[in-house]
Amino acid sequence: MAARQVVFRPQAADDASEVQAWYESRRAGLGREFGLAVEDLIDRIATNPFMFHRVHGETRRGVLSRFP
Repeated sequence: MAARQVVFRPQAADDASEVQAWYESRRAGLGREFGLAVEDLIDRIATNPFMFHRVHGETRRGVLSRFP
């Protein structure tokens, strides 16, 4: 099964960058760990989107458990 395209809106990308910088300011390397966790989640969504709940129409949401 081919991976699907994940749509990451510009606002979400901006938010993720801000959060990554915030985590990095709390502890060196933590921002990088956050970024890797986001990339992993996006890969899982692309590979198997149906394991994530629909939130609106065909839009599904993945949540990071380690990084609230």
